[in-house]
Amino acid sequence: MATTKAKAATPAAKPVQVQYVSLTGSNPVKPYRNNSARALYWQSLQQQCKAAPSGKLPYATLATLWGSAQTAPQLPKSGKVEPPAGWVSYFVRMGLATVGTMQAVPTA
Repeated sequence: MATTKAKAATPAAKPVQVQYVSLTGSNPVKPYRNNSARALYWQSLQQQCKAAPSGKLPYATLATLWGSAQTAPQLPKSGKVEPPAGWVSYFVRMGLATVGTMQAVPTA
């Protein structure tokens, strides 16, 4: 009589809290100057949030995108990459974006 062993079930991944950035739907009171850092970062944030599922862009994705000299919308004269938190904070203070947390299941 052959005995069969049941395969151990893999444990389900536990949801983790993830910070996200989303747009409020309002626009700047006065348009930003063409090719200014504000205009380029605002345009990048709009594009990334629209492409994100449910309009909620994980902050880690934004930090990765804006965190390297090759993918940052614009570099200051010093050539050093600015921390994305400063730009996100600016857009939140202006009422253009919000920051929140959501539960997400990590992928393998």
